[in-house]
Amino acid sequence: MQSVGPKNPVLVTLKVKPGEKQAMIDLLNTPDGLQTTRDFDGSLSLEAFFNDETYTYYIYGDWASYEHYQKYLNWRFKDDESKMAKQVIALCVGGEKGLIPIFPNTDYSSFSN
Repeated sequence: MQSVGPKNPVLVTLKVKPGEKQAMIDLLNTPDGLQTTRDFDGSLSLEAFFNDETYTYYIYGDWASYEHYQKYLNWRFKDDESKMAKQVIALCVGGEKGLIPIFPNTDYSSFSN
């Protein structure tokens, strides 16, 4: 069955430095990490997983709108007192180049039985 609806999916990839997998997971699992992202206005859902082969952490989110997500990004990088973005970037290969938000996206589809 195919389900298509008004979705605003965002995929973030974090290319993690060798040996820093657990540090990244621990950081993102702190109260200032992904729970704060999920609690941000407009965040509808978040899923996250790590790929050991590519040493990449993936965060998939659904947002009420891409404007909500852009507001979130602006807050994370400019006004977030926890400086979470800076801490995450420190664990990424290439610094900021290792943190890649991919949006806007179109033609969302979901397939399940």
